[in-house]
Amino acid sequence: MPSPSPNRAQQTRTALIEQGIRAFGELGHDRVNLVADILEPAGVNPGSFYFQFADKTDLLLAVLDEAGTRRAATILAPMEGSAEDIIATIMGRFFDSIDDEDHLWAIQSRERSSAEPRIRDLILQARVEWIEGITSAIVTHTNMPEEDARRVAEMIVVFGVGLVAFYLDLSPDERAQRRDRLHDAATQFVVTGATAMVLADPTTPRNAP
Repeated sequence: MPSPSPNRAQQTRTALIEQGIRAFGELGHDRVNLVADILEPAGVNPGSFYFQFADKTDLLLAVLDEAGTRRAATILAPMEGSAEDIIATIMGRFFDSIDDEDHLWAIQSRERSSAEPRIRDLILQARVEWIEGITSAIVTHTNMPEEDARRVAEMIVVFGVGLVAFYLDLSPDERAQRRDRLHDAATQFVVTGATAMVLADPTTPRNAP
């Protein structure tokens, strides 16, 4: 069978990933039926799917990679201000990301306890990469030493794991009603905790190069 054109192959891959986000977000990896929940809604035949992916787990791994790319573009985009400002910005963008990509966050939250080693290992790897990314963002924009910035990043990520699970359990109406209050409380909690742990001078920004 001839290979599809690069554009066609990319369109197919994009359709599968987008449908995978919805299906895995709503049902979870184990409950997803490849044909009924992904191929038919995406309008993709089995041959085209297997040209792109080995199985539904392989598709989920691609979805997790896409989740990491989207989150980095949103949460770690350029920012400025003091260390407190940087932390507050990260927390605000974190909430924006959950609101905009709730299926992706649901996948991340649910599948971190997956029995499938490939899924679990990728999620753990992504967590390490998130800590490094947040550490870099803090170091780039403040005078905080890297070791202290990493401790703050770990605090944000550990706290964020529980916050995601709590927030996603709320109905859409409850999220709308409680979003601002949760954001303010979470930001204050993280900033206060980070300041108590490591910040000698939290208001001194580093001059951008």
